[in-house]
This record gives sequence, structure tokens and C-alpha cells, in this order.
Amino acid sequence: IQGLFASPEAAYLYYRMFSMWLHPVAFRAGIGVGGWDIQIEAKGTTGQDGPAYHNARYAIEYADEAEGYPVLYCSGHRSDITINTIIGGAASIMASQSIYQNQLMLLTEFMFPICNDFIRSYDDVSPNDIAEILHRKNHLDHDHERERFPRPLPIDRITSDFIEVISPINAEDVRYENEFFVTSGRKRGIPTKLASIMDINRQVVDKALKAGNVFTARNMAIAALNEMTGYK
Repeated sequence: IQGLFASPEAAYLYYRMFSMWLHPVAFRAGIGVGGWDIQIEAKGTTGQDGPAYHNARYAIEYADEAEGYPVLYCSGHRSDITINTIIGGAASIMASQSIYQNQLMLLTEFMFPICNDFIRSYDDVSPNDIAEILHRKNHLDHDHERERFPRPLPIDRITSDFIEVISPINAEDVRYENEFFVTSGRKRGIPTKLASIMDINRQVVDKALKAGNVFTARNMAIAALNEMTGYK
């Protein structure tokens, strides 16, 4: 899969959601940042060229899950080292999650999505869109873990077809916080909301979120987005 994005943050957020949806299938990804020198109409992204494409190819060539870097980001700035350490760590956390924990993280992402100033509109995301994506996700997960995971998965437990975006979390707001570390990935009320749509005990949900390091991975994504924004 190859795509041209308007910003490095958009490319990372796409990768992040796609890997979350495709879990537990592993894949490599390269994010290249740079110019778009050769622009050919009606050729699609595969017909274009420029430093952004060269950097992406360079990044994916060196991406290696065994080394803890299933996704690499290449812009030519010194910040690449910091960004790759953060996004590699977040990717490793997500890859180690059980399917149960992964589904909880996906539900969290739909209701409390991480975004930034450039990507902040969720007006076009309807509850029907979310329901369709979750249905397909659940079907894939049951194909992978039908015998190994006898208990109902989170999506199995959803008591309503109406899942909506509740409160997007703008990563760039972190710049204006007084803390010297990121906490925005854990928003108050997430375990309670998840428990209510699944009709189970809040403590059960909270325990699964902590075991899957869901909030740690979300905090790392927020930190990475801010690093990318600072080095355009």
C-alpha cells in the first residue's frame, strides 16, 4: 500500500489506525518526509516521485520488527532518531497486545481519537461507518483466534449499534500543558464509557487497558505527533 499525505502526522495516524485494525497481522511501514518534485496527473501515487518517496523507500528498507522498528520515519532531521524510538516503542506495545486488548484500544480510538490541529475534523465519520469497520474487524479477529479465545471479545459485547466519536484529543494541546510529560492519552471516563457500551464492570475494562498498556501507547503517539510537527 502506498499513499501520498499532506503531512507526516497524517501518514503516521493512518499507519497507526491501519496497524490497529489489522492486528495481529504484522507488517512493515516506511514514512518519508520531503518534497514532491515529479507530479504526473492521472497516474496515482505510484506515478509520482521526489524526496518524500525516496525517504519512504529508504525507511521501509530498514524497518525491522525484530529490532523493534516495524515502522520507520525518515525526514533527514536529527529528530528522526527520537521520533523512530517513540513510534517503534508504541508499535511494539500494540503488537504485543492480545486480541482482547487490541479491540479495547480500537474502541477507545474511535470514541476518543488522537488528532492534531491539521487533522481534527470527524464530522464525516458516522456511527454507521464505525459499526461497519468494527464488524469487519471482529470477523477477522474471530478467524484468527476462534479456538484460542473462547470468551466474548469486546466487540461481541457491544450492546448498541451506535458508537460515536465523543471527544477527539488534540495532540498539539499538550504544548500548553504545565506537565513535563504526556498524560493526555488517558482521558477521564474512558474505562467507564467502554464498560457502559459493553455492559460489563468498569474495573474489568480498566484492568485490561492497563495490561495492554493502551494509555502508554496513546501517550507515545501524542509525543511523536508533536515531534513531527516541530520539524516540518
